Amino acid sequence: MHVDFNYKDEFRNLSFKDKRLNNRFIKIMGDCSSDYGSSFLKVSKNRHQAKAAYRLFANEHFCPDQVLKAHKESSVKRIIDSKSKLILAIQDTTSLNYNSRKKTEGLGLVGGRESLGIYLHTTLAFLKKELLLVCLIRSIG
Repeated sequence: MHVDFNYKDEFRNLSFKDKRLNNRFIKIMGDCSSDYGSSFLKVSKNRHQAKAAYRLFANEHFCPDQVLKAHKESSVKRIIDSKSKLILAIQDTTSLNYNSRKKTEGLGLVGGRESLGIYLHTTLAFLKKELLLVCLIRSIG
């Protein structure tokens, strides 16, 4: 099932303190939506656009928490606007093992307490008609 998604509307409350960064992020999200799971190089029109994506994520004003905040606000609005009496909220916890990433900082113990990594807690919200309303990362830690 294909769902048209307006990234500009989704991230209307995004604020990286530079409108150019906001616009670049929205463009990158649109590019990525054409081929989920592919590299930036594959979904970009050329190497320059792929490099622009990497520069955005390395920019000191880029803040993943701002992305999550804007997405959460839009998701809550979408849920309220749906006026649905039934919304399925499906949760999952996944542990990601980064033992092979020796230089990665900020990892904790996961799994059998012998592995370094993170826990990813997600919630997917669905209407009865199977329309995805929201994919929220509840917490990483």
